[in-house]
Amino acid sequence: MTALPTLTPGRRGLMDEKELVNKARAGDVDAFSELVRLHQSRVRAFLGRFIFSREAVDDVAQETFLAAFRALQTYDERWALRSWLFGIARNQALIFLRKECVRLRRENEDLEAAMTEWCVAKAEDRPVEQDAGFLAALEQCIQSLPEQSARVVRSFYYESQAAGQIGAKLGRSENAVRLWLFRIRQQLRDCVEARAGVPEGGA
Repeated sequence: MTALPTLTPGRRGLMDEKELVNKARAGDVDAFSELVRLHQSRVRAFLGRFIFSREAVDDVAQETFLAAFRALQTYDERWALRSWLFGIARNQALIFLRKECVRLRRENEDLEAAMTEWCVAKAEDRPVEQDAGFLAALEQCIQSLPEQSARVVRSFYYESQAAGQIGAKLGRSENAVRLWLFRIRQQLRDCVEARAGVPEGGA
């Protein structure tokens, strides 16, 4: 992966965003690096809504800023730069998640692939009920979980919270949360397989 240029400290402290954009468009990599510094935490937080892995979030954030750098000439200043970056980040997240779905299907990890597809649906702002098979069944099965178990699944998979983070909120150890997630996945696998096997219009 191509690395973003490193910011030279102290050069851009008083420069406003519009000026930074104009200088970056003219080829000033330090100016673009300052834009990255200003927006990277928000972009990572945005990506964390769709991607489970912290490492993957970092990689996709890097791809987002590389894509933004290449497309900077197309940026319309009538729109907030943050919104423009979020649009690029959403597209990069979808590219990543779709690749993950393919990889997981090849490895016969149907449940994990369905979890990933579920996040794709959330990223695309479309109802998961529109999707057939494992994805629709997964949403139904998550909804049928006890409230706290469903919250743990959504926190871990959709909100990208670490097991230790979840445990701290619930008064449980990280290992206890990981075991809990393992058992929930087993429960969801059984539920999804049962529901996905029911013909349309069946019980």
